[in-house]
Amino acid sequence: MKSSIFKKCPVCEMELHNQSHMFSYLSIDYYFCSEQCSRAFEQHPHLYLGRPGGKKSIKKRGGQVIKTRKVQGLKKTTSLIDISTALTDVMGIKDLFYKKSCLYICSGLIS
Repeated sequence: MKSSIFKKCPVCEMELHNQSHMFSYLSIDYYFCSEQCSRAFEQHPHLYLGRPGGKKSIKKRGGQVIKTRKVQGLKKTTSLIDISTALTDVMGIKDLFYKKSCLYICSGLIS
């Protein structure tokens, strides 16, 4: 096993305590604190590493990328408050809002 160039997760910057989540990119092994961070990196490595030619990543420039998902068919009830409370505790969730029978979930691709 190659050693990681990171002592912290490149997505959320948590200190790494094991090497159970790994993804190889451009012949370098990167290690992550969780499967969620590994998947985020795998889908968008340029957000965390930058582009070839030395262009800094959005993360290194202090930027954000927010993705919004829509959940349809929900009724506005007290249980929606419970759902919202539970979802805001999930890593990466930035905002939730309810509009016209849809729950919108905004999550950050960069932590």
